[in-house]
Parts: sequence; C-alpha cells; structure tokens
Amino acid sequence: MAISFTFVSPLTWWMDCKMRKKTPKDVQTFNMVPFSLDKNVDFVGSRTLKNGRSGTIFAGVAGYGIFNAISRANPLVGAAAGFIVGNIVDRIVNPTKKIRELILTDYKKFIITAIPEIITYILQVHQKLLQNVTNEIIANYENSMKKTVLLLVRI
Repeated sequence: MAISFTFVSPLTWWMDCKMRKKTPKDVQTFNMVPFSLDKNVDFVGSRTLKNGRSGTIFAGVAGYGIFNAISRANPLVGAAAGFIVGNIVDRIVNPTKKIRELILTDYKKFIITAIPEIITYILQVHQKLLQNVTNEIIANYENSMKKTVLLLVRI
C-alpha cells in the first residue's frame, strides 16, 4: 500500500517544524548588560517629539474650550480643529528632517559613549571563555596522561 505524496509532504513538513522548534534545556538566554541608562534621562529627539505631542493635545483641548464657550457648535468639532491646527504648527516648528537630525545626533552621541563599555564587556567575556577552555584543555590533558601512565604501568 503506497502512501500518497500529498499526505506525506504536509506531515513531513509539520514534523520538521516541530523538531526545529525544540531547544536544548541547557541553553541560557542571552543576557548582556554592559551599561545602563538613567530612566529619567531623555534624549533631545524624543523630548522634541513629546513636546510636539503635548502641544497638539493642548491645542485640541483649547479648541474644545473655545468652541464650547463661543459658539453653539459641537465642541468636538472644536477639539478636532484644535488637534489639526496643533499638528500643523508642530510640523512647521519641527519638520521631519529636523527630528531625524536630532535622533541621528542622539544616536551618534550614544554610540560614542557606549563603544568603550561594549569593548570592555566583550573583552571580559572573552577572557572568561578563554579561561574555561584553558581549564578544559588542562583537565583533558591530565586525564589522558593518567590513562597513558596506567597503560604503561600495566605493561
């Protein structure tokens, strides 16, 4: 009795996917913390974006209040108009090009300060790995020498 290819192919694919998803139990997650930043510190680019957002929200609330106090029109129309005007003003004051330049400047400053920390961390990890490998080589050599000596004694 022959099994059709259309049945075997999806089954084989499913079994292969299940097999690839399994991971060894002794694998540890990659945890690298070479340095930490203060949570209260804000970069210039993100601060500019937050200020633009808060200005837009303020314009929306102001539009809501103005339309609610002056006219009998729906205050939600005033809020929408305020949000639109606030967004337009924010885009004029902080165009996308300016925001990109600020974020790129923040990134360059961050990388300049982070590179020495990352290099130090990598060197420390490599030294630990080298020490572990050296210890394993020495232990393996001692074990093989003991076996060799035992074989020579028995001869």
